[in-house]
Amino acid sequence: MPQYSGDVWMGSDVGRQTVTVSSNTAYGAKRIMAEMYNADENNIYNVRQVSGGGSSGGTSIEGGGWLVGLFGILALWYFFAPWIAMLAGGAGATWVAEKMCGTSLEGACDNDNNKAVAIILASALIVGGVGFVKGSQWHHDMHTEETVPAKVQNAK
Repeated sequence: MPQYSGDVWMGSDVGRQTVTVSSNTAYGAKRIMAEMYNADENNIYNVRQVSGGGSSGGTSIEGGGWLVGLFGILALWYFFAPWIAMLAGGAGATWVAEKMCGTSLEGACDNDNNKAVAIILASALIVGGVGFVKGSQWHHDMHTEETVPAKVQNAK
């Protein structure tokens, strides 16, 4: 069961004391502290989990969260490669063009800097389009099964 620690004001003669209790939730820990130390719940501060709470048997999947995330990213790439490549290319080109122009797209629009707006938008569209084409090629390659032709042996 998780351990929770909190500061309990026990009156001016004792002062504030840090106590630790076992509970399933922080709210439950606050209630236990109030009951055990005969304190008002408004005089209990900084309740926080300080240890464990893992299960006593079986296996835990908490450490496998990164594996689930990696699988999700690969699945998204497998199904949406053209769109992801387009968005990544367009966003990257926008960032580079903004750095080259010395202004953001919003700043260029606000200051009527049409040249910077044209450069930023053109770079985003061109590189995003190239990203979509490359992503489509990758997507096609991932979904196409290639067969290697058998060698034809010359009869001697």
